[in-house]
Amino acid sequence: MGFDVRRQHELFKHVVDLQVDTSKASFMRHCHLDYEINFIMEGDITFSLEQDTYHIVPPTLLLIQPGQHHCILTNTVGVPYDRYVFRFNETELSKDINASLETIAAVSEVKDQNLIDLFLRLDPYISCIKPEFYTEFLKSALTEIIIYLCSSNPNPSTKVMTNKEIETIITYIHSNLESILSIDDICQNVFMSRAKVNRLFQEQFHTPPMAYVRGKKCILAKKLLLSGYPLTELYEKCGFRQYSTFYRSYRWFFGHAPSEELVSSTT
Repeated sequence: MGFDVRRQHELFKHVVDLQVDTSKASFMRHCHLDYEINFIMEGDITFSLEQDTYHIVPPTLLLIQPGQHHCILTNTVGVPYDRYVFRFNETELSKDINASLETIAAVSEVKDQNLIDLFLRLDPYISCIKPEFYTEFLKSALTEIIIYLCSSNPNPSTKVMTNKEIETIITYIHSNLESILSIDDICQNVFMSRAKVNRLFQEQFHTPPMAYVRGKKCILAKKLLLSGYPLTELYEKCGFRQYSTFYRSYRWFFGHAPSEELVSSTT
């Protein structure tokens, strides 16, 4: 049993790895431009999300928001890793569902059999329908899962460990995103040297701190843009000095111009 269905930015997958290959890019620290749901049915794994680390007790649901850096670490060789993975764009969802998703815990142990059954039924259905209907069926199933998830609000899992220095930096960035223009703005306010902040980000995220900041600014810009905020005023609201800098950063991060976001959201 299992499936792997992809279309543009959408991914629907059920896979069981009997031997996990941690050299694959999907197991290294990375981030996506879209939401991702991982429903872990089996496995002895540790999940790292931004500055936090969790030991996963299946069945567990992971809800990864756009731009969040994360990775999976396997603890025991030979233990099967069974999971469902759904990746989807926020533009596919209603405003109410998007707002609810932001309140759901990133890591939740699932004890609700109804939610478990929503995933377990997918393979039997996939085996019975025509391939041309896979995507529409799975999108419908995803909507049902998200609505149930937002309504049931499962219990969050306990963090195993938090990198306190990274947490201090991330908290400052998220609280002052619009005013950060350089790494010095971060260093002066968290009382760390440039060398230390650079080292911490390289170790935790494998990316420079200002690249992380630009990515978060671009994600904020997309949310404001889709909510109707004027494009001409957007760059200042998100902490860019000039529109040209905002335009280049947005195109670098998302792969298309900000104006194309409005076109795609109305088609």
